[in-house]
Amino acid sequence: MPLEATQEQQSSLGQKVKALRGDLGLSQQSCAERAGISQGYLSQIENDEIDSVGSKTLRSIANTLGVSYLVLMSDEPVDILIGINPILADYLRDAGAPTQDALIALFKLND
Repeated sequence: MPLEATQEQQSSLGQKVKALRGDLGLSQQSCAERAGISQGYLSQIENDEIDSVGSKTLRSIANTLGVSYLVLMSDEPVDILIGINPILADYLRDAGAPTQDALIALFKLND
């Protein structure tokens, strides 16, 4: 299932989180619960109403969305995730940040 947002829309943290959450079919409430934050706080993040998100929260959201926190921190759009195989997404979610970061670096080298 491709991401709905355009590359321009995906440049902010909030838009990336919203696009990835939508791609996974998670409601704001479900995503927030899994990330250990309130739905209201997630809404504020997605609407870019928060100036700075703590690293622990950012990592928790990234883990919930099955991506490295570096994807969320990057100024680049999340286009490398479009059409990702669900089996690979599950593997990455379970593998953790070091494996995710290595794969992201590999994808960027092949651009």
